[in-house]
Formats: sequence, structure tokens, C-alpha cells
Amino acid sequence: MTDARTQRRARTTIILFLAILIGPALYAHYLFGQANPQTIKTKNYGELIRPPILLENLSFTTPNAAEILAHRKWSLVLINTSATCDAACEKALYHMRQLHQALHKNQSRLQRAVWLNAAMDNQAIQNLITQSYTGMTTFFLSEIGEPLLPADQTACIVLIDPLGNVMMRYPLDADPMKVLKDIKHLHAVSQIG
Repeated sequence: MTDARTQRRARTTIILFLAILIGPALYAHYLFGQANPQTIKTKNYGELIRPPILLENLSFTTPNAAEILAHRKWSLVLINTSATCDAACEKALYHMRQLHQALHKNQSRLQRAVWLNAAMDNQAIQNLITQSYTGMTTFFLSEIGEPLLPADQTACIVLIDPLGNVMMRYPLDADPMKVLKDIKHLHAVSQIG
């Protein structure tokens, strides 16, 4: 009688031990199989661009623009397709300058730029940037559209990683503190740039 009870207890212990070891792995496998990349929650505020857009695939009219932007630094870029910079555009330029200053010791890891449509007369925006926003570089693209810029918008802000991937997008009226939090998080986990 005691031998049967001991065998049953040993068998129960082994089954319980195997369930504890294998159970979490089976559950993780189940969750991974059910996961949809579009519905996975992330910590970032900006919209991830999936798949990222390579700078080499964009049609810059400015010579060496892709090499300058992917020069081992993160880049915060305002994209504007209109010929003028309205109040929201100017506010975004101001926030980009303030974000850069808020990085303190990590300012050298982030460069700021503006991408304009080469087909437009952008002299007013260029004058504004030259007079009020020093340290910001201007580049020209022959065509700006999706997936860089959502179809219903004429301007947005994008974040480019040090390898030259346009990887995150923000609306012009993005909360600057949340954008700063994203940039600081990326700086903390990034081994490059």
C-alpha cells in the first residue's frame, strides 16, 4: 500500500515539475503565435514606420543629403510640402529647437533638419530658418509623399536613426515632452549615434 502511494506521489511530483518547466514556454509560444505586429503595445509616443524607410531610397535634390543625415547621429526632421510655414509649422520648429536644448549633454547625438519640396518656392521658410533657427539644415526632395507623409497632411516630424532609417513619425502638434521622452529612451538603449 505504501509503495503504491509513494509511486503516485513521485509520479505527481514529476508531472507537476514538468508542468512548471514546460507550461510557461507553451504559453509564450501560444501568445507569440497570436500576436499581430499592428496591435502590439509599445512604449513610444510616435508612430513607428513599418518597415523603416531608407534614406538612400528618397529622391533628394540636395547633394550628399543622405550621407549627411546618416552620419552616425539621430536626426529630428520637419517635413513640409507647402511653400509657407504657418503657425503650426513655426511652433514645431520652436519645439524642435527646445527639444535639442533639453537633451543637455546628449545634444551632440541629435541633429535637426528640414525637408522641403524642391518644386515649391521655399524662400520664405529658408529665411525663417536662417534667421531664427541656427543649426538646422535644409534639404530638398523632388517628391514627398506616402509613406513619409500621411496622405491627409502637408507636414510632419520624423525621427531618423544613425543608420539612415526613417523610423518614427510625429504630427506637427506633437507633445514635445513625450517626443523628448522617446528620444531619451532611444539614446539610452542605442549603442550607436
